Amino acid sequence: QGRILAQEVVLQGAQLRLRRDRDGTVAVAFDGGAAEASRAETFLGLVDQLDAMVTQGPLEALEHLRATGLIINYADARAGRNWTVDNGQVALDMRDDETVISARVALLSGRANASAAEFTYSSPKGSAAAEFGVTISDMAAPDIASQSPLLSWLGVLEAPISGALRGVVDRDGALTSASATLQIGEGRLQPTAQTRPVPFEGARTYLSYNPAESRLTFDLIEVDSDWGALKGTGHADLREFDRGWPGAIIGQVRIDALQVNPAGLYSGRRDMGPARADFRK
Repeated sequence: QGRILAQEVVLQGAQLRLRRDRDGTVAVAFDGGAAEASRAETFLGLVDQLDAMVTQGPLEALEHLRATGLIINYADARAGRNWTVDNGQVALDMRDDETVISARVALLSGRANASAAEFTYSSPKGSAAAEFGVTISDMAAPDIASQSPLLSWLGVLEAPISGALRGVVDRDGALTSASATLQIGEGRLQPTAQTRPVPFEGARTYLSYNPAESRLTFDLIEVDSDWGALKGTGHADLREFDRGWPGAIIGQVRIDALQVNPAGLYSGRRDMGPARADFRK
C-alpha cells in the first residue's frame, strides 16, 4: 500500500512532563514541547490512550517499544508536590493481541534516599480491561498516600514502606478488585500535627479492596514498638468521595494479641488480651 510501518521503536534519554491537576485529571507531554501529548481522567486512562494510539496509523504494526534513561518531571497539584523519575526503563510488547507494559524507575522526592518502583500492565488490544501491579521499595508513606485513594490512610504515618499492589480493571475501565502487601519500616504514627507522635519499630499488613462496598479489609495487622506490640485484623470504609478521593475513612480493628509497655513504665511488656478499636479519619 506504499506505507512505512514501524515494528520496533527504541528511545534513549527521553524527557517527559507529567502533570496531575487538582481535579485528578492527568496529562503528559514531551519536555520542551508546547502541546500535551495526551490527557486522561486517570493514569490508567493514559495507558489506554497509548493502547489506542498504537493500533492505527504508522504504529499499527508496532510489536516492541523500549525506552531507557527516561526522565519524567512529575508535578502533582492535588498533592502539592513535585517528583523526578530518573533513569526510567519502559518496555512495551504488542504481540499476540495483547498490550504488555513493564517499567522500572527511581523516584527522587527530595528526601534522604531515592525510592524504587516497578509497574506491570497487561490488557487485550482495544479493550480497557486490564490487570496491573505496582511494587515499591523504601517509599515514604506520605508520598504513597498522596497518590492512591485506597492507601490515603497511610498519610498518618512517617515511615518508609516497601510492598506490592495488584488490581483488576473491567472493560469499562472501572476497578473491580485490588490487594496489597505492605512492609512498614521504623517510623512514627501522628494523625494530626497536634497529636503526640507514637514511635514504632516496624509494621506490616495484608489488605484487599472491594469497590462495590468501598471497603478495605485488613487480613493482617502487625505492629512492633518500644511501647508494645499488637496483632489483629480489621476493615475500613471509604466515605464522602470527592472526585474519586475519600473525605472520610471509618474503620474497626480487632486486636487478637496486645502487649504494652508505654514509655518503659513496666519492667517488661504486659499482656492486655483481646481488644477492639473504632477510628475515623
